[in-house]
Amino acid sequence: AVTFIGSNGLGGFDSDGYGSIIRDLTSSSSALYGAQWNASASGITGAIATFNAATGAITSSVAVTGLLETGFNQGVYAIAFDRMTNTLFGTTSRRLYTINATTGAASFVGNLTNFGQIGLGYDAGTNALFSVTQSIANNVTTTYLNMLDRTNAATLSSTILSIQCGCDIAFDPLGNQGYISNYLDTGSSVISGLDRLNAGMNGTITIGANGPQARAPMSGLAFFGQMAAVPEPASWAMMIAGFGMIGGAMRRANGRTVRRKLGTA
Repeated sequence: AVTFIGSNGLGGFDSDGYGSIIRDLTSSSSALYGAQWNASASGITGAIATFNAATGAITSSVAVTGLLETGFNQGVYAIAFDRMTNTLFGTTSRRLYTINATTGAASFVGNLTNFGQIGLGYDAGTNALFSVTQSIANNVTTTYLNMLDRTNAATLSSTILSIQCGCDIAFDPLGNQGYISNYLDTGSSVISGLDRLNAGMNGTITIGANGPQARAPMSGLAFFGQMAAVPEPASWAMMIAGFGMIGGAMRRANGRTVRRKLGTA
């Protein structure tokens, strides 16, 4: 089911294909981001927009700089946020970058082997990025789910999904469950829906259609909000050492108490 929050304030593309749209969504525990496309006669420029999650309005937008692409290839297709390392990833049509959400500066990570990027999501359970891509041959659209190496953009695995379109992918940070926004084109209308990745991440389970409020494919999907903090390995070591010191101190204190009672302290 869909609940309308508000307009982002962008005008969308006009009949000539010029204007601004949001292609994708992602979030940290405290900020909701969008991959913004700004199209003009000279080309497409990418930007990272920050949203007010309560109203849907864009509160800031910073241009993405440092991309290797030029002209009409500069748009950032999809974005995903790694909450474990606080890293924002973004893809163009053929490359993976990390992007500074404050300055918009992009750093090249690697070339993508599977093209047609339409979705990107980070799974903390596997510490990997998952992209959703599409290819069209003989009027048949094939949707792929790809696991990417977050350090060099290499494709670790690729699975064909039996859905018409995987518009975006997002993982619930509390349970690492993956979801994909989907759509069904009946010929007379387009109905947006939601699918859930199965346990093997090689197929989806349909949750349902989004209803009359979402009669077009959802271009972005994100989980927004706080998540339980996961201590770093060094923090775990300090905590365990601290527990050991406390336990030792308690044992020594108990020993002194027993000796005093026996008159030997």
